[in-house]
Amino acid sequence: RLPHDVIDAEVAAIRALGVEFQMETCVGADVSMDELRSEFDAVIVATGEHEDASGAPFGLDTSERGIRAARPGLSTSIEGVFAAGSAVSPTRMAVRALADGKSAAVSLAQFLRGEMPAGEVLPFNSSIGRLAEGEIEEFLKDADPRARTEPTSADGGFSPDEAVREARRCLHCDCRKIDSCVLRRLAGSHGAEANRYKGDERLSFTRDISHPLVIYEPGKCIRCGLCVQITARAGEPLGLTFVGRGFGVRVGVPLSGTLAEGLAKAGRECVEACPTGALSFKAKEAPE
Repeated sequence: RLPHDVIDAEVAAIRALGVEFQMETCVGADVSMDELRSEFDAVIVATGEHEDASGAPFGLDTSERGIRAARPGLSTSIEGVFAAGSAVSPTRMAVRALADGKSAAVSLAQFLRGEMPAGEVLPFNSSIGRLAEGEIEEFLKDADPRARTEPTSADGGFSPDEAVREARRCLHCDCRKIDSCVLRRLAGSHGAEANRYKGDERLSFTRDISHPLVIYEPGKCIRCGLCVQITARAGEPLGLTFVGRGFGVRVGVPLSGTLAEGLAKAGRECVEACPTGALSFKAKEAPE
């Protein structure tokens, strides 16, 4: 739970946008949905886990989970009324409720512009799924091995030192080039489907963190050869090369060298040229 002063600061930022709060007002008793719709151009219902999940006070269709809202736009059975968060699908994860709020806000903006409220167009995404034996150790390589940090302050919030210590336990299971991956952008623009040509099994996840600046994740490599050309042009003693033949070909350091040996000069240039997240900067070393 956040300290009260943090919450007060968040609320103050929202008030500064022009938002008005009307407390101690029960929809269905003090004000009806019809009255809200007549006074406002659109309505978002984000009431959390209301007791009976019936939606009766709002006059909305419901399911056994809560208010019925069509995804991804989160439109309800009443035009101009949207629902989000636990009111639609009960969850204990605040981040999922927040994501719903963003989608509903995008749909509402589309509705006000006279467009079809279809929600946010999500970028192409591919996830690793269930981890195989030994893969969690790959994610643990550069994480702080200490146990979870519990806040010691009376209000339940982390001190700055505690927050930093807890953040260092992050496994970095996300892609470090999620916003700059060329492959992801092209996959989205061409309507690619991650599971259309799904094989019987995926390659094991591995991560090479032996370089002081660069991380190499072979599973994200598309064998474009840019890094091979860059290391040759830079005059690297070992550099990078293609290893193997056919479908098993991969990019690696020749003569069983280490990544630090292969990228002694051109590490930064290779990361910047890599079109995927195969070569990326370690977070603490990333350039500003």
